[in-house]
Amino acid sequence: MNLWGPLAKLQTKGAEFYLKLADRFSGSEVVRDTWTAMARDLADQAASLKALRPSFWKLLQKEEKTLLEAIHQIAPPAPSGSFDPAAWTLHTSFERTLDFEEQLSLKVYSPIIYHLRIETVRTLDFYVIVHAHLTRLARLIESFSGDPVLIQRCLTLVEHFEKEAQRPEPEPLVVAKKRAKVAARRARPAHGRVPARLVARSARPKKMIARRAHKPAKPLVKNIKLARRRVRR
Repeated sequence: MNLWGPLAKLQTKGAEFYLKLADRFSGSEVVRDTWTAMARDLADQAASLKALRPSFWKLLQKEEKTLLEAIHQIAPPAPSGSFDPAAWTLHTSFERTLDFEEQLSLKVYSPIIYHLRIETVRTLDFYVIVHAHLTRLARLIESFSGDPVLIQRCLTLVEHFEKEAQRPEPEPLVVAKKRAKVAARRARPAHGRVPARLVARSARPKKMIARRAHKPAKPLVKNIKLARRRVRR
């Protein structure tokens, strides 16, 4: 599968980046441990996807090109040129991390989770791993950034990921076709075709009127007979 290789490589680079951040901010035990845990999260994400059956990856063939383009456009955050830990502030690290996680979570992971809901029951496993990873990042930024913009940006990322992952499950193709046929049948009367039962009902008054027009008026016949009797008398 062409998609699995580039994705695994991207996850590996992301994990390496978080380990470098752990070394950069080793003076704070909480920050260092969080970056280290985020590196493990990416490794767990890669292992979870690797364990999927080949039949799942076949489902993504139609979206493979789009997903590959998204993966190639994502790069673990780093300064221009080479990675220089001394040049990074904690605030800059948060900004670059969000750039990375927003693209990975929404452009790559969300479509994968969407298709996982069709193929396998492992959807929850992968969703929990990614959600815990983003929640870990949100807690770190809330505790140490002191920037309302960054905090809101991270909370929005978690919210958007949850919405994308909880979209209604895709409808089976057979059911979708049946619903389309029913909708087409219901739409036919609007194009000038009237159901037979309506035609029958609308035709009844016209037939009754036609029959009455050919019958002699009974009151008139009775009046003629009465007039003849009177003349005879």
